[in-house]
Amino acid sequence: MVEKSMFDFAIIGAGASGVYAARLLREQAKQQGKNVRICLVEKSRGLGGRLSTRRVYLDDGRMVQVELGAVNVGHAFQSQALQGQPPFGINPPQLKHWEELEVLQGLSKDYLRELQEGTDIDGFLTQSRLVRLEQSNQSLANQSQGDHYWTLHLESTAQDKPALEPIKAREVIMTAPPEQVKAILKDSGLEQSPLMASIVGAEMACRFTWVLVTQGAALETSQHFFKNDAMLDNLLVLSHKPGIQSANGYEQIQVNMTLDWSQLHAAVDKQQVQQDFENDVLTRIKTLIPDLQNHNVISFQVHKWLYAQPKSPATVPLKSDNGLTCIGDWTCGYGLDDALRSAETLIQNYA
Repeated sequence: MVEKSMFDFAIIGAGASGVYAARLLREQAKQQGKNVRICLVEKSRGLGGRLSTRRVYLDDGRMVQVELGAVNVGHAFQSQALQGQPPFGINPPQLKHWEELEVLQGLSKDYLRELQEGTDIDGFLTQSRLVRLEQSNQSLANQSQGDHYWTLHLESTAQDKPALEPIKAREVIMTAPPEQVKAILKDSGLEQSPLMASIVGAEMACRFTWVLVTQGAALETSQHFFKNDAMLDNLLVLSHKPGIQSANGYEQIQVNMTLDWSQLHAAVDKQQVQQDFENDVLTRIKTLIPDLQNHNVISFQVHKWLYAQPKSPATVPLKSDNGLTCIGDWTCGYGLDDALRSAETLIQNYA
C-alpha cells in the first residue's frame, strides 16, 4: 500500500509550466502502462503563475489589474497542447470587480483550470510553500531497492498558518522563478548541487514591458495581432500574444522591449526607462494604430522583468543527476506558449 504522502513526481508551482508538466507526465505514464503518482505544490490559494495580471494605477487613484500575455489561449500558439479548437479562445476578456479593484480578466487562468481539472493529479496542495528539501537513499514503496527520494518540508501560507506534514517524492520538478529555487537549494544545504551551478551560470536577460490602457471605441483586434512581430524600432516589439485586448470600453496594448543583460541595464530602474522612452514609445504606438488618436490615455506604465535562465525555451531544462529539475521562469520571460514548450522539452527527458 502506498502512503498518501508519497509521490513519484512533486511539481513545485501550479502555473503554466507546472500544470502542463503534470499533464504530460500523466499522458506519458499511460502510454507506457505505468502507474505514477503526481503532486502539485502551490503557495497561493489556487492556480498560480505570473502570466495573469500586472497592476496599473489610474489617474484617479484606482488600480486596474491587466493581463499581460495570453488572452485568447489557443488562438496563435505553437505548442502541441494548444492545437485544435480552443475551449476558451472565442470569448473576449471581461472587466470584473474583485473587492475594491476593477480587474481586466483574461482567459489564461480558465485554460489552466481546465487543464488541471482534466488531469489525473493525485495531490494538489495549495497555500503550501516549499522551504527545504532533504534527500534519502531509502527506496519509496514500489520503487527499486536503493532508489532515492526527497522529503519536502512545507510551510503554510494561509492566515491561520496550520502545520503541514512533509511529503516525499522520487523526482522534484521546480517551476518557480530561479531566485526562489536558489533560496530553496541554499536552505537545503545544496549550494554545491549541479542544479545550483546551472541556475547561477544561466544567461541573463532583461525585459521592459509597456502597458497602455485607453478608453474609446473598440479596436479591430484582428488587424492588430502584429504578425511577425511588428517592430517599433530595433528594440521595441509589439506583443503578438495578443498585443491588444478589449473590455467594456477599455483597450490594453502591450509592448515588449528586451535588452541583453548587462550591468548597465541591471542598474536602470523602470522609472528611468519611463522617463527616457515614454513619449517616443507612445508616439510610435499611436502611429502604428491610428484609431488610438481618438482614445483617452488612462494609464501608460512600464514594468521591468529580470529572468535568469537560458534565453531559448527549447534549451534542455536545468537538470541535476539526483532527481531535481528546474524548468525555469519561462512564463515571466517568454509567454504562455514558451512556458508550455519548455515543459514539453522537460518531459522528453523522462521518456
